[in-house]
Amino acid sequence: MAEGHRERLKRRFLNEGLRNFEDYQALELLLFYAIPRKDTSPIARALIQRFGSFSAVLEAPLEELQKVDGMGESSATYLKILSAAAGYYMTDLTRFKKQITSTGEAREYLLPRFLGLTNECVYLLCLDKSGRILYGNFINEGTVDLSTLSPRTVVEIALRVGASRIILAHNHPRGFAIPSSDDIATTVELRTLLSTLGIELADHIVVSENDCVSMRESRLISS
Repeated sequence: MAEGHRERLKRRFLNEGLRNFEDYQALELLLFYAIPRKDTSPIARALIQRFGSFSAVLEAPLEELQKVDGMGESSATYLKILSAAAGYYMTDLTRFKKQITSTGEAREYLLPRFLGLTNECVYLLCLDKSGRILYGNFINEGTVDLSTLSPRTVVEIALRVGASRIILAHNHPRGFAIPSSDDIATTVELRTLLSTLGIELADHIVVSENDCVSMRESRLISS
């Protein structure tokens, strides 16, 4: 019975992809490969019930996943690998993009890099006058609700690579993509500092799970 069900679900996926699957069915399918000799449907349903959605399950901490009946360290680790692999895949799609010339392109480049992150992180993107990417990497990782932006680090990297413009991004893992008053104040101060060096802080993008906000588009920093 169980083997027949597994085979039917696999065949359904091969025929139509995941587009018509319920959240728990997609998880059930994934867990086939981590839990080979157990009915994974109750486990998948329990995961959705506990965390609320497919994406929330993949973003849940390892220790929280293991609290669900039927989930051991191996199966929880498997789900964390899948989450990381999804982010790696999306990042790889934009890895060879050489130029950022609009806010939309900046979003396309930056959003995949925050996929699956559970702590606040700051990403720095350095560009030349034409928008060609000179540097792109995380420069800080904080806690779930706090990260610290070091102006000195930003300036040192920007000067080292010869940047004409920079774009900052950071995430709010457990909140909305709404810049805080501290976010805005820090951005304005950094923008003033960089302008004295002939470097433009072109934008600061705040990322949440399903959204992002450009401070430039929101007129929180001047164009």
